[in-house]
Amino acid sequence: MAVSSFQQMFELSRSQNKGLTLFVQGQTIAGVVISFSDEAVEMRSQQYDRIVVRIDRIDGIAHQ
Repeated sequence: MAVSSFQQMFELSRSQNKGLTLFVQGQTIAGVVISFSDEAVEMRSQQYDRIVVRIDRIDGIAHQ
C-alpha cells in the first residue's frame, strides 16, 4: 500500500512540476521528480541536477 501511495505522489510531482520532500533514514531530501520506477525515484533540486533514491529506503514523503 505504501508503495502505491508513494508512486501517486511521485506522479503528482512529475506531472505538475511540484516539489516533494523525502524522509530517508533521518535525513530529508527535497526536489522535483524527474522519473520513477518500482525500485527508485530520480529527482532534481536547485542544488543537484540528479538525485536517485531507492524506494525501499524511503520512510515518508511530504508534498510541498
